[in-house]
Amino acid sequence: MKVLAIMTLKPEASLESVRAELANEIRGAWSLFSSGVLRETYATEIPSRVVFVIETDNRAAAEHHLARLPLIGQFRLTDSRRRNDRGNDHPGPASPWIRVFCSASSNLPRRIA
Repeated sequence: MKVLAIMTLKPEASLESVRAELANEIRGAWSLFSSGVLRETYATEIPSRVVFVIETDNRAAAEHHLARLPLIGQFRLTDSRRRNDRGNDHPGPASPWIRVFCSASSNLPRRIA
């Protein structure tokens, strides 16, 4: 089952706490990606929002995987069934991870605006 996780940074989250854990967050997300759990990642037009597609048995299992990420407490998970929670943003690929962790990234397609 694919679970769409729309995560928006909480307004009360401090920039310092996000910066302090960002490298660990990216490593944790890469670990989920390389293990096949995290299937897709997207940035959005809203800078404080990211979208993950998780391949797992159910929503509870997806939340369990996400809970291992150090910054997940700084985000609120949006119920993707509620259209108003999503806002008017358009996800795009988070290819910087691939550029960081894979050497053959130059052949990857770029987002078309």
